[in-house]
Amino acid sequence: MTKQETLHDLIDSAVSRRKFAKSAIAAGFAIGAAGLIDGATSEAEAQNLTATDVAVLQFALNLEYLEAEFYTVITSGVTINQAPHNIPISGIGNQGPTTGAGRLDFGGDRVLEQLANELAYDERQHVLLFRQVLGSAAIAKPTIDFAPGAVTTIARFLQAARVFEDAGITAYGGAAPLLSKDVLAIAARVALAEGLHTGAIRLQLLQRGIPDLGPVDDVDIVVGAPPQIGSRLISTDAQGLTAIRTPGQVLSIVFGPRAPSGTRRGLFFPNGVNGPINSV
Repeated sequence: MTKQETLHDLIDSAVSRRKFAKSAIAAGFAIGAAGLIDGATSEAEAQNLTATDVAVLQFALNLEYLEAEFYTVITSGVTINQAPHNIPISGIGNQGPTTGAGRLDFGGDRVLEQLANELAYDERQHVLLFRQVLGSAAIAKPTIDFAPGAVTTIARFLQAARVFEDAGITAYGGAAPLLSKDVLAIAARVALAEGLHTGAIRLQLLQRGIPDLGPVDDVDIVVGAPPQIGSRLISTDAQGLTAIRTPGQVLSIVFGPRAPSGTRRGLFFPNGVNGPINSV
């Protein structure tokens, strides 16, 4: 078994997640939460991330690139590396273009347009944050293709955004036990922001009477009215908890629909993602 396969097995195993987290915490960590939150993480500090921190943050950065590009193109017609945003997208792995979407006409709906712009801003900041935390270990933005989403209407924009945001939240929930304490402190704040995002999007879907695309996998909690388990306004289960997904389950959505085990590319990532966690 290769190192990459071993890492993937650790992350996809609930028992191993707990063991790995405990052993990592026992080893101690050099990154300070205050430095992460204040945006003052130095290259030396970034090099003190555990191997698991790096792998998980690299995986998360792929998803942040996806969301940042989605909202930025929809609201401005340009990608995150273009003016006026000028966010670096180089790094480890294969760098690729973003295609398949363009600026969306919000039809004079100023509230929805403001929401979309705020989502775009937040996701760009998440990209910048993770790139800073990773330092020289930051991955490049992989090739992203939004054409399969066919986002040319407000309805389709909200439907796709709901899936992206819910996938992000559940990914952070699944990765939490893997992260060192101080990295978890900032990752939790990112996850909470994603929760605010999906709540706003879900409300827009219900208020507009736009149907959900349906469950993307067996753990999905879809939008529906009247609220009931399995079809809710708020994306929580019967215990009031969000769903969690392993990295493999998340990739099964973005490589999907319901991409089978072993899949390494597809749908929104036609050439795959960067970093060691890269297959369903």
